[in-house]
Amino acid sequence: MEDNRCLALASEGERLCKTGELAAGIEKLRQALEAGTLDSRLRGAILAQLGNAHFMLGQYDDSLKYHQQDLDLARREGDGTNEAKALGNVANALKALRRFPEAVSCAELQLSLCRQTTDKVGESRALYTLACVLHLQAKQSPRSSESDQFASELRDDSSPSAAENDQMRVVLGRAVECYRENLAMLRGLSDREAEGRTLGNLGNALYLLGDFAGAIECHTQRLELAGAQERLRHLQESVERQKKRMSMEQLELVRLTPDKKLPLGQRQDQSADEFLDILVRMQGERMDDQRYCRRDEDQESLIDMIAKSQRHRLEDQRAAAPPQAPTVPDEDLLSMIARIQSKRLDEQRAEMPKSS
Repeated sequence: MEDNRCLALASEGERLCKTGELAAGIEKLRQALEAGTLDSRLRGAILAQLGNAHFMLGQYDDSLKYHQQDLDLARREGDGTNEAKALGNVANALKALRRFPEAVSCAELQLSLCRQTTDKVGESRALYTLACVLHLQAKQSPRSSESDQFASELRDDSSPSAAENDQMRVVLGRAVECYRENLAMLRGLSDREAEGRTLGNLGNALYLLGDFAGAIECHTQRLELAGAQERLRHLQESVERQKKRMSMEQLELVRLTPDKKLPLGQRQDQSADEFLDILVRMQGERMDDQRYCRRDEDQESLIDMIAKSQRHRLEDQRAAAPPQAPTVPDEDLLSMIARIQSKRLDEQRAEMPKSS
Protein backbone atom coordinates (compact mmCIF):
# COMPACT_ATOMS: atom_id res chain seq x y z
CA MET A 1 0.00 0.00 0.00
CA GLU A 2 2.82 2.37 0.93
CA ASP A 3 4.64 1.48 -2.29
CA ASN A 4 1.56 2.39 -4.33
CA ARG A 5 1.21 5.77 -2.61
CA CYS A 6 4.93 6.43 -2.99
CA LEU A 7 4.82 5.55 -6.68
CA ALA A 8 1.77 7.76 -7.28
CA LEU A 9 3.42 10.74 -5.56
CA ALA A 10 6.69 10.14 -7.42
CA SER A 11 4.91 9.95 -10.78
CA GLU A 12 3.07 13.19 -10.09
CA GLY A 13 6.30 14.88 -9.00
CA GLU A 14 8.07 13.74 -12.14
CA ARG A 15 5.20 15.03 -14.28
CA LEU A 16 5.31 18.43 -12.60
CA CYS A 17 9.07 18.66 -13.09
CA LYS A 18 8.74 17.84 -16.79
CA THR A 19 6.15 20.59 -17.25
CA GLY A 20 8.46 23.14 -15.58
CA GLU A 21 6.64 23.27 -12.22
CA LEU A 22 9.82 22.45 -10.32
CA ALA A 23 8.84 23.73 -6.88
CA ALA A 24 5.58 21.76 -6.88
CA GLY A 25 7.40 18.73 -8.28
CA ILE A 26 10.00 18.86 -5.53
CA GLU A 27 7.24 18.94 -2.89
CA LYS A 28 5.58 15.84 -4.36
CA LEU A 29 8.89 14.01 -4.57
CA ARG A 30 9.66 14.81 -0.94
CA GLN A 31 6.25 13.48 0.04
CA ALA A 32 7.05 10.31 -1.90
CA LEU A 33 10.25 9.89 0.12
CA GLU A 34 8.33 10.39 3.35
CA ALA A 35 5.74 7.82 2.29
CA GLY A 36 8.58 5.33 1.97
CA THR A 37 9.10 2.31 -0.23
CA LEU A 38 10.84 -1.04 -0.09
CA ASP A 39 11.84 -0.75 -3.75
CA SER A 40 15.42 0.55 -3.78
CA ARG A 41 15.27 1.36 -7.49
CA LEU A 42 12.19 3.54 -6.96
CA ARG A 43 13.83 5.33 -4.05
CA GLY A 44 16.97 5.89 -6.13
CA ALA A 45 14.93 7.32 -8.99
CA ILE A 46 13.18 9.73 -6.60
CA LEU A 47 16.51 10.88 -5.16
CA ALA A 48 17.96 11.41 -8.66
CA GLN A 49 14.87 13.36 -9.76
CA LEU A 50 15.07 15.57 -6.66
CA GLY A 51 18.75 16.25 -7.36
CA ASN A 52 18.01 17.17 -10.97
CA ALA A 53 15.13 19.48 -9.99
CA HIS A 54 17.27 21.37 -7.47
CA PHE A 55 20.05 21.60 -10.07
CA MET A 56 17.64 23.20 -12.56
CA LEU A 57 16.73 25.76 -9.89
CA GLY A 58 20.40 26.55 -9.29
CA GLN A 59 20.28 25.03 -5.81
CA TYR A 60 23.51 23.09 -6.23
CA ASP A 61 24.06 22.22 -2.57
CA ASP A 62 20.66 20.53 -2.34
CA SER A 63 21.28 18.88 -5.70
CA LEU A 64 24.57 17.46 -4.48
CA LYS A 65 22.92 16.18 -1.27
CA TYR A 66 20.28 14.13 -3.09
CA HIS A 67 22.66 12.85 -5.77
CA GLN A 68 25.08 11.75 -3.04
CA GLN A 69 22.27 9.84 -1.31
CA ASP A 70 21.43 8.18 -4.63
CA LEU A 71 25.09 7.23 -5.04
CA ASP A 72 25.27 5.73 -1.53
CA LEU A 73 22.10 3.72 -2.17
CA ALA A 74 23.43 2.33 -5.46
CA ARG A 75 26.68 1.28 -3.78
CA ARG A 76 24.82 -0.50 -0.96
CA GLU A 77 22.72 -2.37 -3.51
CA GLY A 78 25.77 -3.23 -5.64
CA ASP A 79 24.12 -1.67 -8.71
CA GLY A 80 27.03 -0.67 -10.94
CA THR A 81 24.88 0.90 -13.66
CA ASN A 82 23.03 3.24 -11.29
CA GLU A 83 26.27 3.93 -9.43
CA ALA A 84 27.84 5.19 -12.66
CA LYS A 85 24.82 7.42 -13.37
CA ALA A 86 24.87 8.79 -9.83
CA LEU A 87 28.61 9.51 -10.10
CA GLY A 88 27.97 11.56 -13.24
CA ASN A 89 25.26 13.56 -11.46
CA VAL A 90 27.51 14.16 -8.47
CA ALA A 91 30.32 15.30 -10.80
CA ASN A 92 28.03 17.82 -12.47
CA ALA A 93 26.86 19.20 -9.11
CA LEU A 94 30.48 19.50 -7.92
CA LYS A 95 31.41 21.22 -11.18
CA ALA A 96 28.64 23.77 -10.65
CA LEU A 97 30.01 24.37 -7.14
CA ARG A 98 33.52 24.87 -8.67
CA ARG A 99 34.89 21.90 -6.68
CA PHE A 100 36.90 20.71 -9.65
CA PRO A 101 39.28 18.11 -8.12
CA GLU A 102 36.35 16.21 -6.59
CA ALA A 103 34.34 16.54 -9.80
CA VAL A 104 37.24 15.16 -11.86
CA SER A 105 37.59 12.24 -9.47
CA CYS A 106 33.89 11.35 -9.73
CA ALA A 107 33.91 11.65 -13.53
CA GLU A 108 36.97 9.41 -13.81
CA LEU A 109 35.35 6.80 -11.56
CA GLN A 110 32.18 6.97 -13.66
CA LEU A 111 34.22 6.37 -16.82
CA SER A 112 36.00 3.41 -15.23
CA LEU A 113 32.72 1.76 -14.17
CA CYS A 114 31.16 2.20 -17.62
CA ARG A 115 34.18 0.63 -19.28
CA GLN A 116 33.99 -2.33 -16.92
CA THR A 117 30.35 -2.93 -17.80
CA THR A 118 30.96 -2.30 -21.55
CA ASP A 119 28.23 0.36 -21.47
CA LYS A 120 29.07 2.36 -24.60
CA VAL A 121 26.40 4.99 -24.08
CA GLY A 122 27.40 5.45 -20.45
CA GLU A 123 31.07 5.57 -21.42
CA SER A 124 30.35 8.28 -23.98
CA ARG A 125 28.49 10.35 -21.38
CA ALA A 126 31.28 9.86 -18.85
CA LEU A 127 33.86 11.10 -21.35
CA TYR A 128 31.76 14.18 -22.05
CA THR A 129 31.28 14.87 -18.33
CA LEU A 130 35.02 14.56 -17.66
CA ALA A 131 35.87 16.77 -20.64
CA CYS A 132 33.41 19.48 -19.53
CA VAL A 133 34.79 19.46 -15.98
CA LEU A 134 38.38 19.82 -17.22
CA HIS A 135 37.39 22.48 -19.77
CA LEU A 136 35.58 24.58 -17.17
CA GLN A 137 38.41 24.14 -14.69
CA ALA A 138 40.83 25.69 -17.22
CA LYS A 139 38.42 28.51 -18.07
CA GLN A 140 37.79 29.29 -14.38
CA SER A 141 41.41 30.28 -13.82
CA PRO A 142 41.58 33.65 -11.99
CA ARG A 143 43.40 35.04 -14.99
CA SER A 144 40.92 33.81 -17.58
CA SER A 145 38.25 36.51 -17.25
CA GLU A 146 39.27 37.84 -20.67
CA SER A 147 39.26 34.82 -22.93
CA ASP A 148 41.31 36.41 -25.74
CA GLN A 149 44.01 37.59 -23.35
CA PHE A 150 43.98 34.25 -21.56
CA ALA A 151 44.35 32.36 -24.82
CA SER A 152 47.22 34.64 -25.84
CA GLU A 153 49.01 34.08 -22.54
CA LEU A 154 48.53 30.32 -22.80
CA ARG A 155 50.44 30.43 -26.10
CA ASP A 156 53.16 32.73 -24.71
CA ASP A 157 55.88 30.73 -22.98
CA SER A 158 57.61 33.98 -21.92
CA SER A 159 54.59 35.08 -19.88
CA PRO A 160 55.31 35.79 -16.19
CA SER A 161 52.88 33.00 -15.32
CA ALA A 162 54.37 30.44 -17.67
CA ALA A 163 54.16 27.63 -15.10
CA GLU A 164 50.48 28.23 -14.51
CA ASN A 165 49.91 28.45 -18.25
CA ASP A 166 51.60 25.09 -18.71
CA GLN A 167 49.29 23.57 -16.15
CA MET A 168 46.20 25.02 -17.85
CA ARG A 169 47.44 23.76 -21.23
CA VAL A 170 47.76 20.29 -19.76
CA VAL A 171 44.20 20.46 -18.38
CA LEU A 172 42.83 21.76 -21.70
CA GLY A 173 44.82 19.18 -23.63
CA ARG A 174 43.27 16.41 -21.58
CA ALA A 175 39.83 17.91 -22.12
CA VAL A 176 40.46 17.94 -25.88
CA GLU A 177 41.46 14.26 -25.79
CA CYS A 178 38.23 13.38 -23.95
CA TYR A 179 36.17 15.44 -26.39
CA ARG A 180 37.75 13.70 -29.38
CA GLU A 181 37.26 10.26 -27.89
CA ASN A 182 33.67 11.14 -27.06
CA LEU A 183 33.16 12.46 -30.61
CA ALA A 184 34.37 9.20 -32.14
CA MET A 185 32.01 7.18 -29.96
CA LEU A 186 29.05 9.46 -30.72
CA ARG A 187 29.59 9.02 -34.45
CA GLY A 188 29.51 5.29 -33.92
CA LEU A 189 26.29 5.64 -31.93
CA SER A 190 24.77 8.04 -34.53
CA ASP A 191 23.83 10.57 -31.84
CA ARG A 192 23.84 13.73 -33.97
CA GLU A 193 22.59 16.10 -31.30
CA ALA A 194 25.28 15.12 -28.81
CA GLU A 195 27.85 15.16 -31.63
CA GLY A 196 27.01 18.80 -32.32
CA ARG A 197 27.49 19.76 -28.67
CA THR A 198 30.83 18.01 -28.49
CA LEU A 199 32.03 19.68 -31.71
CA GLY A 200 31.17 23.10 -30.30
CA ASN A 201 32.97 22.48 -27.01
CA LEU A 202 35.97 20.97 -28.80
CA GLY A 203 36.21 24.03 -31.05
CA ASN A 204 36.20 26.34 -28.03
CA ALA A 205 38.91 24.32 -26.29
CA LEU A 206 41.10 24.32 -29.41
CA TYR A 207 40.66 28.08 -29.70
CA LEU A 208 42.01 28.55 -26.17
CA LEU A 209 44.99 26.39 -27.09
CA GLY A 210 45.65 28.52 -30.18
CA ASP A 211 44.67 25.87 -32.70
CA PHE A 212 42.52 28.22 -34.76
CA ALA A 213 42.41 25.97 -37.82
CA GLY A 214 41.16 23.08 -35.70
CA ALA A 215 38.62 25.33 -33.98
CA ILE A 216 37.31 26.56 -37.35
CA GLU A 217 37.05 22.99 -38.62
CA CYS A 218 35.05 21.90 -35.57
CA HIS A 219 32.62 24.80 -35.76
CA THR A 220 32.24 24.31 -39.52
CA GLN A 221 31.39 20.66 -39.01
CA ARG A 222 28.91 21.65 -36.34
CA LEU A 223 27.20 24.09 -38.73
CA GLU A 224 27.07 21.44 -41.46
CA LEU A 225 25.67 18.93 -38.98
CA ALA A 226 23.04 21.44 -37.86
CA GLY A 227 22.02 22.00 -41.49
CA ALA A 228 21.85 18.26 -42.10
CA GLN A 229 19.78 17.82 -38.95
CA GLU A 230 17.39 20.54 -40.10
CA ARG A 231 17.00 18.86 -43.48
CA LEU A 232 16.54 15.52 -41.76
CA ARG A 233 13.90 17.03 -39.48
CA HIS A 234 11.97 18.36 -42.48
CA LEU A 235 12.26 14.98 -44.17
CA GLN A 236 10.97 13.20 -41.07
CA GLU A 237 8.04 15.61 -40.83
CA SER A 238 7.25 14.96 -44.49
CA VAL A 239 7.39 11.21 -43.93
CA GLU A 240 5.12 11.51 -40.88
CA ARG A 241 2.60 13.54 -42.87
CA GLN A 242 2.67 10.93 -45.63
CA LYS A 243 2.18 8.13 -43.11
CA LYS A 244 -0.72 9.98 -41.53
CA ARG A 245 -2.38 10.51 -44.89
CA MET A 246 -1.93 6.86 -45.84
CA SER A 247 -3.30 5.74 -42.48
CA MET A 248 -6.37 7.89 -43.01
CA GLU A 249 -6.86 6.38 -46.46
CA GLN A 250 -6.58 2.89 -45.03
CA LEU A 251 -8.88 3.67 -42.11
CA GLU A 252 -12.04 2.69 -43.98
CA LEU A 253 -10.50 -0.64 -44.97
CA VAL A 254 -9.58 -1.32 -41.38
CA ARG A 255 -13.15 -0.62 -40.34
CA LEU A 256 -14.28 -3.49 -42.56
CA THR A 257 -12.64 -5.99 -40.20
CA PRO A 258 -15.49 -7.61 -38.23
CA ASP A 259 -15.60 -7.25 -34.48
CA LYS A 260 -15.27 -10.74 -33.00
CA LYS A 261 -17.09 -9.66 -29.85
CA LEU A 262 -20.35 -9.19 -31.77
CA PRO A 263 -22.69 -12.06 -32.76
CA LEU A 264 -22.06 -13.45 -36.22
CA GLY A 265 -25.30 -12.10 -37.75
CA GLN A 266 -24.73 -8.64 -36.26
CA ARG A 267 -21.13 -8.62 -37.48
CA GLN A 268 -22.28 -9.48 -41.01
CA ASP A 269 -24.95 -6.75 -40.98
CA GLN A 270 -22.51 -4.20 -39.64
CA SER A 271 -19.86 -5.15 -42.20
CA ALA A 272 -22.39 -5.02 -45.04
CA ASP A 273 -23.65 -1.58 -44.00
CA GLU A 274 -20.13 -0.23 -43.66
CA PHE A 275 -19.16 -1.71 -47.02
CA LEU A 276 -22.16 -0.11 -48.73
CA ASP A 277 -21.38 3.25 -47.14
CA ILE A 278 -17.81 3.10 -48.35
CA LEU A 279 -18.88 1.94 -51.82
CA VAL A 280 -21.42 4.78 -52.18
CA ARG A 281 -18.86 7.35 -51.03
CA MET A 282 -16.16 6.04 -53.37
CA GLN A 283 -18.51 5.81 -56.37
CA GLY A 284 -19.84 9.27 -55.64
CA GLU A 285 -16.34 10.66 -55.82
CA ARG A 286 -15.75 8.85 -59.12
CA MET A 287 -18.97 10.25 -60.59
CA ASP A 288 -18.00 13.73 -59.50
CA ASP A 289 -14.65 13.31 -61.24
CA GLN A 290 -16.38 12.18 -64.46
CA ARG A 291 -18.91 15.01 -64.59
CA TYR A 292 -18.36 17.55 -67.36
CA CYS A 293 -18.12 21.14 -66.18
CA ARG A 294 -19.99 23.20 -68.83
CA ARG A 295 -18.55 26.57 -69.70
CA ASP A 296 -20.58 29.64 -70.78
CA GLU A 297 -19.49 29.42 -74.42
CA ASP A 298 -20.42 25.73 -74.48
CA GLN A 299 -23.87 26.58 -73.12
CA GLU A 300 -24.46 29.21 -75.86
CA SER A 301 -23.43 26.84 -78.66
CA LEU A 302 -25.69 24.13 -77.20
CA ILE A 303 -28.69 26.48 -77.19
CA ASP A 304 -28.03 27.48 -80.83
CA MET A 305 -27.83 23.85 -81.88
CA ILE A 306 -31.11 22.99 -80.14
CA ALA A 307 -32.88 25.99 -81.70
CA LYS A 308 -31.81 24.99 -85.23
CA SER A 309 -32.82 21.36 -84.82
CA GLN A 310 -36.18 22.19 -83.24
CA ARG A 311 -37.12 24.93 -85.71
CA HIS A 312 -38.01 22.48 -88.50
CA ARG A 313 -39.98 20.29 -86.13
CA LEU A 314 -42.01 23.27 -84.93
CA GLU A 315 -42.84 24.25 -88.52
CA ASP A 316 -44.03 20.72 -89.28
CA GLN A 317 -46.22 20.64 -86.20
CA ARG A 318 -48.05 23.89 -86.91
CA ALA A 319 -51.78 23.43 -87.98
CA ALA A 320 -53.34 25.45 -90.82
CA ALA A 321 -55.99 27.97 -89.82
CA PRO A 322 -59.63 26.90 -90.71
CA PRO A 323 -61.32 28.68 -93.66
CA GLN A 324 -63.42 31.70 -92.68
CA ALA A 325 -67.27 31.46 -92.95
CA PRO A 326 -69.15 34.08 -95.01
CA THR A 327 -69.91 37.16 -93.00
CA VAL A 328 -72.81 39.60 -92.96
CA PRO A 329 -72.13 43.31 -93.40
CA ASP A 330 -72.33 45.23 -90.19
CA GLU A 331 -75.22 47.48 -91.37
CA ASP A 332 -77.40 44.53 -92.52
CA LEU A 333 -76.78 42.79 -89.23
CA LEU A 334 -77.86 45.79 -87.20
CA SER A 335 -81.01 46.30 -89.28
CA MET A 336 -81.98 42.65 -88.87
CA ILE A 337 -81.52 42.83 -85.10
CA ALA A 338 -83.57 46.00 -84.89
CA ARG A 339 -86.49 44.39 -86.76
CA ILE A 340 -86.46 41.30 -84.60
CA GLN A 341 -86.30 43.22 -81.40
CA SER A 342 -88.94 45.74 -82.41
CA LYS A 343 -91.52 42.94 -82.84
CA ARG A 344 -90.71 41.59 -79.41
CA LEU A 345 -90.99 45.03 -77.90
CA ASP A 346 -94.38 45.57 -79.54
CA GLU A 347 -95.64 42.28 -78.16
CA GLN A 348 -94.52 43.22 -74.68
CA ARG A 349 -96.24 46.61 -74.65
CA ALA A 350 -99.36 46.97 -72.52
CA GLU A 351 -102.31 49.10 -73.54
CA MET A 352 -103.27 51.94 -71.29
CA PRO A 353 -106.74 51.74 -69.82
CA LYS A 354 -109.24 54.06 -71.42
CA SER A 355 -110.58 56.82 -69.26
CA SER A 356 -114.42 56.75 -68.61
